[in-house]
Amino acid sequence: MKKVVDLFAGCGGLSSGFQNAGYEIVAAFEYWDVAASCYQTGCFFGR
Repeated sequence: MKKVVDLFAGCGGLSSGFQNAGYEIVAAFEYWDVAASCYQTGCFFGR
């Protein structure tokens, strides 16, 4: 499985696309706390 690191992850749209394409997200980095909070709650991941 290919692995991806998402820099400037935002709320997770790009990570979600990579995950849907079969990639493993090994890390995601986001500085803006609002976007990071959304990413952690899984807005795009159906968690």
